[in-house]
Amino acid sequence: MKFDTAYSLSLDDKLSIYDVRDLNFDETAAFDSDKDSFLCPNDECRAAFAAGNVLGTFNAKNVNYLRTPHFKNIPSTRHIEGCRYASRPAGKGESEDGPEENFPSEFVLTRRQYERKTPVIGAEAGTPQEPPKTPATRNALSHSSSDTTPDKTSVFAHPVECYVSNIGDKEKLKSMPLKIGDHTATYWTFFKKIEYLQDNKGLIYWGKIKEIKDYTSSFRIDFEKKAWLD
Repeated sequence: MKFDTAYSLSLDDKLSIYDVRDLNFDETAAFDSDKDSFLCPNDECRAAFAAGNVLGTFNAKNVNYLRTPHFKNIPSTRHIEGCRYASRPAGKGESEDGPEENFPSEFVLTRRQYERKTPVIGAEAGTPQEPPKTPATRNALSHSSSDTTPDKTSVFAHPVECYVSNIGDKEKLKSMPLKIGDHTATYWTFFKKIEYLQDNKGLIYWGKIKEIKDYTSSFRIDFEKKAWLD
């Protein structure tokens, strides 16, 4: 079973898999998902086991991932009876490596702040510090009070992955709302091909890249199809 949210032991907070990717590739953050422990987002279930009862982070560090990133149970992961995150066989039409199903309804323009509650490295001597003996059970106040996927995200990759991985399902994209700033529309309407750049303001435009030129202090991106500018 795959799921999108998990509890980070080092940050003492619930993160989406896209938060984890954001931190992994943030050069200003001392974070490595391989050195962290991710536990069940269900507070009651997490409290019932030791901190070694971890989850896997599929595609959390793969730059060129082809399948949707997610948290997943590994063979040693245990859950209490009735936990919705317990392993179960995939149902009809479900796939562990299928398209993203956790659509955020709002992309927040202010980046989420990840406050480390338990430093992994000592500030003075650079020595590892002891992690908490027992995982906390508090709720993640920054995004949601539940253990389900946050309704909002500040990581741009999340709504993009929702659109890209479901691009073949036009009806689903037409039924999913998305808000960015003061603009609200469906996912299908928000994403436009680059050649229609003047359709509206505030939309997300995309296209196949022909070339990226590195000018040291800046970049230039050339798309195969040009935007209409007249």
